Amino acid sequence: SLAPEARLDLDELVRTLVAGGTPAEIIRETDALAETVAAEARSGEDVVVAMSGRDFDGVHGKILAALERGA
Repeated sequence: SLAPEARLDLDELVRTLVAGGTPAEIIRETDALAETVAAEARSGEDVVVAMSGRDFDGVHGKILAALERGA
């Protein structure tokens, strides 16, 4: 387990992105995250990158499934 000071500060990341003009939000529930990504991603225009050091409740598969459904 990482020490708290070594962890990514998601709130700070979102503040920095928004301050630079990039829309950003934290979605902590994986089903909602997958549905949001699928709803907002534009085919042929967007690239979705999902990275993690562990399974995170199967979020990668959930995102792919939602994209395939065209959520």
